[in-house]
Amino acid sequence: MIHQAARLTTRARPICLALQAALVALSSPLASALTGELTGPVPDGPEQIVVTATREGVAVSEAPASVTIVTAKEIAERRAARLGDVLSEVPGLYLRSNAQGAVFPSSGQASIALRGVPRTARTLVMIDGQPVNNAISGGIDLSSILLENVRRIEVVRGPYSALYGGNAMGGVIHVLTQAPASRQAQVKVESAMGDLRGSALSATFRDRFENGLGLVLALGYRESEGIPDSDYVVKPLTAGAATLAVTGARPTTTPAGAAAAWVGNKGARPWRQANAELKLSRELGAAGTVTGGIAYAGYRVGYDRPESFLTNSAGERIFSGTVNPGLTPGSRVALAETDFFTFTPSFEQQWRAHLRWEANFDNGMRAVMNAGHMDHNFRFALPGSGARYDGGPGEWSDQPNRRTDIDAHMKWMPSDDIRLTAGAAWNQLRLDRRTQDATSWRDVDSVTTEKSRSLGKSGIAALFAEAAYTASQALTVSAGGRFDRFTTEGLVSQSTAPAFMTTYGQRSEQRFSPKVAAIYVASPSVTLRASAGGGFRPPTLLDLYTRSVAPSNVAGVFSINEPAADLKAERIRAVEAGFDWQRSKDVKMSGAIFSQTLSNLIYRSRKSATLTQSVNAGRARIDGVELDARARLGATPLSVFASASYLHRYDITDNPAVPASVGKRLPDVPGRMINAGIEYQQGALQASLVARRVGHVFGSGDDTNANTAQGVFGSYDARTTLHARAAWRITPRVRVALSVENVGNKQYFDFFKQAGTTAFAEVTVTY
Repeated sequence: MIHQAARLTTRARPICLALQAALVALSSPLASALTGELTGPVPDGPEQIVVTATREGVAVSEAPASVTIVTAKEIAERRAARLGDVLSEVPGLYLRSNAQGAVFPSSGQASIALRGVPRTARTLVMIDGQPVNNAISGGIDLSSILLENVRRIEVVRGPYSALYGGNAMGGVIHVLTQAPASRQAQVKVESAMGDLRGSALSATFRDRFENGLGLVLALGYRESEGIPDSDYVVKPLTAGAATLAVTGARPTTTPAGAAAAWVGNKGARPWRQANAELKLSRELGAAGTVTGGIAYAGYRVGYDRPESFLTNSAGERIFSGTVNPGLTPGSRVALAETDFFTFTPSFEQQWRAHLRWEANFDNGMRAVMNAGHMDHNFRFALPGSGARYDGGPGEWSDQPNRRTDIDAHMKWMPSDDIRLTAGAAWNQLRLDRRTQDATSWRDVDSVTTEKSRSLGKSGIAALFAEAAYTASQALTVSAGGRFDRFTTEGLVSQSTAPAFMTTYGQRSEQRFSPKVAAIYVASPSVTLRASAGGGFRPPTLLDLYTRSVAPSNVAGVFSINEPAADLKAERIRAVEAGFDWQRSKDVKMSGAIFSQTLSNLIYRSRKSATLTQSVNAGRARIDGVELDARARLGATPLSVFASASYLHRYDITDNPAVPASVGKRLPDVPGRMINAGIEYQQGALQASLVARRVGHVFGSGDDTNANTAQGVFGSYDARTTLHARAAWRITPRVRVALSVENVGNKQYFDFFKQAGTTAFAEVTVTY
């Protein structure tokens, strides 16, 4: 049963501890003699080469965009549970809550904002050239990326639809996995202590055989007991008579500052996740190289018993009723037992298959083809009227979806000063979403009749091209664009009253995304760049073809959001200017200023007190600056680094759907982010101390910026946190590390209360 996940965590910990002891034993001289010479990590290649910005490898100084590269070495030197752990220092990149491994995994709760462009669906995430934003909402389950198998991560900021099409409004996060260069095996065990207790185990194996066949196998398992007090039960105070007087309520406010009572906690959400990847590559001589593989990722989130602070005169715990919490005279709180439930269990899983062929020809031409397919599903439960903690009526939402992507391009140089890239791309997204009644909302096997269903399909066919001209030794200019044709059709039905079935016929939309850039090498140490371009994001299948029903603020009255099959693509136009300065390999700095205009943004428009529908209504303006600097302190083993992002404007400029939002800040975006740290590395010892500052964020749906309160449940707090890490290589094969997250036990909320001080102990064995 899902609700037994906490017990499974307890039972698995002795296994992890035993494995940890066995791994430490491998550090003995006898083990070293048996395992042979250390091969070391797979080489990452020149650190200043980036492939995402132009679809081919170029030096960062020649890239027509602001780029940050995180190498395998940097990933190994940080405590990396999920993608957010290694990307938190990238300028302009904000990852919220679940994206950084806290609380519980979920593609629905995690959120990415790149350069002030909010929400994950507007940032393209790729693995080895294949998009992994899911087909239903454009979200990404960040726990599906097994970081122990990552070779490097490239973050390209600014709209990149000219090369990659939709979802690349804010930019591209490209994860490149390890390649089989030589035989190597690695096992890592981790144990977490403190607010966020849990354990993890991963294993990777890589080899290249004499016949040219390469193999990569990676496995991962992670579990956590959850945080017992992360999910508060907070109820606003209202005027009126109560039927019961209670004690134990704690005064607080809502995120908007209204008086409220904190009456309990919903309990921990224990979770466990598993990852597996298999990749094969084969060198075909003059025919090039073929690489293919399959990957799986999945998690389950459970639940634990809630806690009520309220007691009556007999000392009994109170979970329902209209009560006087005793905080202010004449106030009351209306409670239902369901207020104390976490809406779990929930499940998410995906299977991903990919194939890549690349070849170089005698005439200097290079050809690359990618093909990928991903099956994704997200299931979650909702309690119904009369539901209890351990069961009772409710419903399950099942959202299977899949995407298929194919692209091919060629690159050649018709002359010494001209580089050309041209290609085509095609993708298709499908959704089959259904809601079913259940006799027990905690048990997915208890589903009965189907209540509603959404079927949807969308696709894109595209042509793209880019030309780069080296005008002189110092100046390179480039121009390109992509033409996309978007098509979609769907169906929405409901079997409960009022029963209906609505079919939405096929329609199409065309979009052209241009990009121009110039790079000027002002001196051997200074490079200047400027670019202008546009991008778009097609509406998701969730936007187009889902009909959702949710309780309103009035008891017994439900609010309905209707499908919006006529939605158009969101758009962005952007300009930027930046520089790279490098005095030596140990001292470098980069920066950029940018301005972006977003239009056709999708908002929900209220048609009546109980009916909303999504429309293209919003426009926004984002202006900002980014800086990144790193330096080694002379001949010492110390290095310092800092990055900063400042948005001096990120306002909604027009929005007929929500007129009160005009002039307000975009939600899901912090105006300021600062990272600064110091690293020490000498011999076998490596240590670091990092401070991170994130400004206040207005959460999803807070378009009028009403939620200004700090330090309360549901708020997205401005905060500064400290993080420390020390790693020691005991032998060439064995390394131990201790990381302490949130040094100083800073209490803050990213909607949920976040973990306080937590220590992570690691043992890694490589042979």
